[in-house]
Amino acid sequence: GKISSYNATEHSVIVVPAVPGGAEQLDPSSRLRIVLDMTSRAVAVGSSHHRVQLTSEIFQGKDGLFEGMTLRIRAGPGYPYQGIIGRYTAATRTFSELDPPT
Repeated sequence: GKISSYNATEHSVIVVPAVPGGAEQLDPSSRLRIVLDMTSRAVAVGSSHHRVQLTSEIFQGKDGLFEGMTLRIRAGPGYPYQGIIGRYTAATRTFSELDPPT
């Protein structure tokens, strides 16, 4: 699929999925998984704080934007952590309440 539009005011993206066999294959019980690759550098990874703070180069968004998404650190501090984001604080670009903890 691809992103068809972005609304900076609402911090929203409209995604047009590519569905094998066509969209008629979907029904109300269907679930789509969207993977957004974002690149940033972790500036703080705390094993006792259970949080990861990112540099200002990542899209800030609003509080809660990334909650429930998978965080996967592919290199650098915190590698090879993978877990679910429990809380996102936009002002500090911090993921916290990670499951499992860092």
